[in-house]
Formats: sequence, C-alpha cells, structure tokens
Amino acid sequence: MVKLEESLGSIEKVLDEYLLSLQVDIDFDKYFTDKKSYNKLRKEKLLKMDESSIITVEEIERKYFETLQKFNDYLNNSNNNSPDTDVGNN
Repeated sequence: MVKLEESLGSIEKVLDEYLLSLQVDIDFDKYFTDKKSYNKLRKEKLLKMDESSIITVEEIERKYFETLQKFNDYLNNSNNNSPDTDVGNN
C-alpha cells in the first residue's frame, strides 16, 4: 500500500485506482508485475467507458454522507413528532 501511495500520490488515489480496476475488470496485481501493460489495458478499457460512470472514493463518501444526513433527518423528524416531545400533551 505504501509503494502504491508513493506511486499514485495519496491513499485516495490508490483506492480510486483499485475501484477502477474492479469496474473495468483489470487484475490490480498487474499494476505491480507489469505496470506498462496495466496502463495500456487501463487506457483501452477507459476509451470504451463513459468516464462520468466511474465510481470513485469521493462519490462513495458523498453518497454515504447524503444517506447519513437523510437518516439523521428522519430520526430528528420522528423525535419531533413523538408524543413525548409534544409539550401540550402533559
């Protein structure tokens, strides 16, 4: 992982590359054994893809936080509407 981080620049970029390899069906181990061949295959596969459809760590984080926010909003709305919080019912 450290070698990859040094090569790609950050842990996020390492994870993005791993996610990409899964999405375009490239053996990620090939990055270590034959980087030139890996990069060639990567470029070929990317040409066949709509780059906006590629899932990244940033996109996963964004979706996670959106879901978490919706869940928190739901919990807050549920708590605000419960009889225990209604002052007029005491």
